[in-house]
Amino acid sequence: MKPNVVILTIGRCGSSVLTKMMLEAGWKCPRADDEFSEHRDLRAINSRVVVGAPFPVAEAQSVVDALPAPWVLKDPRLSWTLKHWQPLLEKATPSLVLITRDLQAVAESFRRQKWGRDGERGYELRGVTLADQERWCWSYFKAWPWGKLHVEYEQLHAAMRLFDTSRGVVEQLRQAI
Repeated sequence: MKPNVVILTIGRCGSSVLTKMMLEAGWKCPRADDEFSEHRDLRAINSRVVVGAPFPVAEAQSVVDALPAPWVLKDPRLSWTLKHWQPLLEKATPSLVLITRDLQAVAESFRRQKWGRDGERGYELRGVTLADQERWCWSYFKAWPWGKLHVEYEQLHAAMRLFDTSRGVVEQLRQAI
């Protein structure tokens, strides 16, 4: 049986590609957008909380309760908000996948997107450095009470190269086995 999965990242680390691969392999994420494969309601809640709104427990619980198993969720804003979501996920006991990448490469990717800015202590998103966000992610990862896996971007990138984008992931796995 496939576990429910939360993908945690500061962004620009390959989480969209991994999520799309998982969706093709049978995980579910209703209300996922096409560009980033992020659950729209989860992202909307996180976007409000990141700018200072209180965490809406009842609204968030309804998002979690509506998820069909096995599900996969990702949103880079979880690096800010996972502490609020974790108690709501207890019944689903999801595995946590932490994706990390060299912070200079992440900053360059954000610069190309014109997201964030260079600050005195390093590249920042919403006034917080990428290094601080990565520390938050590691803190969540270390304290996660269920299954967990750390994946480096370079490992993910190498795995992605094994897949021919003209064929589906599931078909390629069948042929590889």
